Amino acid sequence: MRYGMFLSRTCWTKCCIRSCVAARIARSILFSAIPGCFSCGFYRDSPQGSSWAHRPVGRLGSALVETSAESESVHTQLVHDNPNLFREELIDRFPSSVDLLKPASLLLAATTNLPCSPAVRLHTIYGVSKTTWEGEPADGVVPVAIARLLGVASEREIRAKHAFLHRQPGTISELVRLLPQHKVDGCQSPS
Repeated sequence: MRYGMFLSRTCWTKCCIRSCVAARIARSILFSAIPGCFSCGFYRDSPQGSSWAHRPVGRLGSALVETSAESESVHTQLVHDNPNLFREELIDRFPSSVDLLKPASLLLAATTNLPCSPAVRLHTIYGVSKTTWEGEPADGVVPVAIARLLGVASEREIRAKHAFLHRQPGTISELVRLLPQHKVDGCQSPS
């Protein structure tokens, strides 16, 4: 695993993983590139995290996340079978989506640095609803300066708060506009 160093203190090849646990992990976090696919849509939060994740509201949100019994079992087994392998971020439990927004998150850094082919066209849709304490436009969570990415094929600003951005008519119409463009490019799924 290319970004295993972010997760563990040693090489992943030294990790003891039972086959049932390995299958669960593979289903959850591993993926393969699709040859010939040059269009990609994905939703992600700020690549630099959010200071809100450290604040009481972020800690509360993280504490309220319920994990499945299966997920807890997998985590317990991995930590038990591999003492001193995992970094602090993974010792107590698998991180929640709020934990992954902490600016110091090694997993956030790993996913932010995943390579993307220059042939893949990216698009940004970001929200604006207020300003940060520093006076910069933001959606209430992510500042616009962080949400904007260099090298995108298009960019669309939507007047919306962070939690409601995906439901706004402007967001939906932008996705409706983009999807046919990508379908024409012909991304063939593997057989």
